[in-house]
This record gives sequence, C-alpha cells and structure tokens, in this order.
Amino acid sequence: MSTGTTSRTTTVSPLVYVAIGVTILAWASAFIVVRGTAPHFTPGALALARLIVGALLTS
Repeated sequence: MSTGTTSRTTTVSPLVYVAIGVTILAWASAFIVVRGTAPHFTPGALALARLIVGALLTS
C-alpha cells in the first residue's frame, strides 16, 4: 500500500533571498527613522507618513 507521501525538492530563486534581505533591513531601519524624526512630528503625522510610504512601496 502506498501512503501517498512524496518527497519534492524545490529551488528558491536568489531574488527571494534579496527580497527577504531588503524587507528585514527596511523593517529594522524603520525604528531608527521614527526615533530620529519623532521630536519633529506629531504621532498622527508619523503614522500617516508610514502608511503613505508603505502604500507606495507595495503598489
């Protein structure tokens, strides 16, 4: 009887690793940017700016 399990080998594109690296760097640097600009902007303005940047980068 066959159990129905098969082993597959998948290859990950190098572009996937680049995308992961860029995402981690962007996420990590967001704290530094917010911390440096917080004294100059209100919390609402910072939230709006983050939302706009995120929308632009994902579109």
